[in-house]
Amino acid sequence: MSTQQTDRIAHALDGFRVELPSWGFSNTGTRFGKYVQPAAAATIEEKFADAAQVHGFTGACPTLALHVLWDLPNGAADAPKIETLSRRHGIQPGSINPNLFEEQVYKFGSFGNPDPAIRGHALQHTLDSVAIAGRLDSRDIVLWFADGSNYPGTANIRQRKRWFEENLRAVHETVGDSQRLLVEYKPFEPAFYHTDVADWGMALAFARAAGPHARVLVDTGHHYQSQNIEQIVAWLLAEGMLGGFHFNDRRYADDDLTLGSIDPYQVFRIFHEIGFFEWSWIFGLVSLLLLLPVTIAGIGVREGSYAGLLGMVGVSIEKAVALSLVMFGISLLGVAVGGLLELAHSVQPRSHPHR
Repeated sequence: MSTQQTDRIAHALDGFRVELPSWGFSNTGTRFGKYVQPAAAATIEEKFADAAQVHGFTGACPTLALHVLWDLPNGAADAPKIETLSRRHGIQPGSINPNLFEEQVYKFGSFGNPDPAIRGHALQHTLDSVAIAGRLDSRDIVLWFADGSNYPGTANIRQRKRWFEENLRAVHETVGDSQRLLVEYKPFEPAFYHTDVADWGMALAFARAAGPHARVLVDTGHHYQSQNIEQIVAWLLAEGMLGGFHFNDRRYADDDLTLGSIDPYQVFRIFHEIGFFEWSWIFGLVSLLLLLPVTIAGIGVREGSYAGLLGMVGVSIEKAVALSLVMFGISLLGVAVGGLLELAHSVQPRSHPHR
C-alpha cells in the first residue's frame, strides 16, 4: 500500500463520526433478566461522563443519542439539564428517541393500536420528542416501533398501516427544515406473528408517506440470517432514502452483538456501496463532458477529466488514466461488435424472387 493510500485512509477515518447511544453505558440484558455491572452508568450525568471518556480516546464520537423516557423523564423540562451536561463534558446531544414500547398501554401497539386514545397518547409523546429535539438542536428523531400481533386474525393489518401513516404525517408536520424523521424496522420481536414495520420496504413506504424529511434507518442487526444488507443499503442510496445506521451484528436476527463480531467483512461491503455511490457522480459528469464537440471520440477530454476528478478523491493519475482507457476500450468493443454485425449483414447474398 502506497503512502498516498495510507494517508487517504487515515484522512477518511479522521473525518468519520459515530454517535454513541446513552443506553449503551447502562446495565443491559435480555428479556429474561439483567446482569448488573459495578461501573455501569446509572444517571444521565454518568452517561455524559462516559461518552466524553470514549470521545477522548477516539476523537470520533462527539454526540450522544438520547432516549426520552430514560434520559429526559420530565420531558422538555429536563432540556436545560441536558444543555448543562453537554457544555460540561463537550458532548453534543444527538438523535432523540421516543419510547413507544415500554408503557403498559402499548400492549397492543402505539401508532397501530386499535384504541384511538392510545394512538393519540403515542402521537403526543412523539410530538413532545420532536419539540425536545428542536430545543436541543438535534437533527434526527428516530422512531422504532414494537407494534405487531402474535396470533392470526387478532389485528387488521391494513387498517394499522393507515393509522401509522396518519400519525407519521402528523409528526412530520412539526419537524423543522433542518431535522429528519428516521423510521427504523425490525423483522420480529416482541410480536411474532406480524410486525407493523418488519423490513426496509415497509419502512421506506412509511417514510415516503410521512413526508420529504423522513428517511429509513438501517439497524444492521435487524435482519434475518444471510439477508443481503449491503443490497438494501444500495437500494436506499439509489432512492435517496438512507438516513443512517445502528451498527450491530447478529447470528440470528436481533442479537445486538458487537459490529463485525460475526461477519466482519460485511462492514466493508456496506461501506463499499456507500463509497461507490459517492463516486457515481464522477462517471456521470465525465459522460456529459464527452458530449462537448472538442476532440474526436473524446480523446484527451476523457483522460483529463478522470485524472482531475478522481484525483479529488485520492486516486493517482496513473490509475485514473488507466481507468479512462478501460472505459474507452469498452465503448470501442461495443462499436466493434456492432460494426461486425453490420458487415456480416451487408455481405450476405441477396435472394431474388423466382420470375
